[in-house]
Amino acid sequence: MGAGLSRRTLLVALLGAPVLTAVVASCGDNTQGAGANPPVATGDTTPPTTQATTVDTTAETRPATTEPASTDPTADPTTDSVTPNGTGIAHPTGVDDVVVRLAYVGGFVPANVAFTSLPTVLISGDGRVYTQGVHTDIYPGPLVPTMNVRTITEAGIQKVLRAADDAHLLRTPPDYSAQLNIADAPDTQLILDAKDGTFVHQAYALGLADPAETKDRNVLNGVCIQIADLEQYFGADILGPDAAFEPTAYRIQATVVAPEQMPVATEGPTSRTVAWPAEIGVPLASAATCVVVPASTAGTILTDADQLTYFTDAGITYSVAAAPLLPGDHC
Repeated sequence: MGAGLSRRTLLVALLGAPVLTAVVASCGDNTQGAGANPPVATGDTTPPTTQATTVDTTAETRPATTEPASTDPTADPTTDSVTPNGTGIAHPTGVDDVVVRLAYVGGFVPANVAFTSLPTVLISGDGRVYTQGVHTDIYPGPLVPTMNVRTITEAGIQKVLRAADDAHLLRTPPDYSAQLNIADAPDTQLILDAKDGTFVHQAYALGLADPAETKDRNVLNGVCIQIADLEQYFGADILGPDAAFEPTAYRIQATVVAPEQMPVATEGPTSRTVAWPAEIGVPLASAATCVVVPASTAGTILTDADQLTYFTDAGITYSVAAAPLLPGDHC
């Protein structure tokens, strides 16, 4: 994954939803070659002078404690007591807080694919790492994309934040624009919540050097490559075992589909229609943009569905896009 993606691979991948997950498996080209350390902060300690718009919020700082994070990735934490030690970089510590979020946004993809897009890596305040699960190119794939979760120690979170801080990313982002002869690529987005602020770094077609990347883009790309492979660049000892993530809720988006719009296949997979249960308590008519459906009421209707499953509710047929609700997600 450190080697990144070539321009050709990315643009081909973006042409179809079934292979979108291949795009988000990497941060971009590692211009130093496969297996080499990615570019990070150089010896220049001068902060970038060109500034872009930032999200200015305040991260809550809590008292220090030596209590370690749970090593059980399936446990349900009830407190937010995991905090940096006295010499660490302050960051939020709640279950729903996002400390680090690396994702691809935008690009030439259908609306339902954009809605269900998941981060490549998400580190939550309570010491968990969410990564994308295994996906195949078999069509139709499952309606709900899968995620994995594992723990990360506070020392591990500090390693990641120090790498970002050393690269001058825990401050106002620079201007990442560049003259790129590349169309329809996504933006790489890295969100960092630490040091009493939220810093959103976003760069179009990052790592697809055409022409050469700017210094600021190279630095951002190098840190993204590290975050995308925590085990390789920060050590396996900071991470617990991987487990399948079992969400407590899903976010869904429903689009009305006319009968003539439903695909009809003469051979191979074909569409099917399933009644949307009233006991879920969320009518599909209210989900045109986004609504949250609790897993406890949804049961298995979403996880049993695939990309050719349609749902009927109050006599209307809908196509539904669904994704697990992750820390920081809100409709």
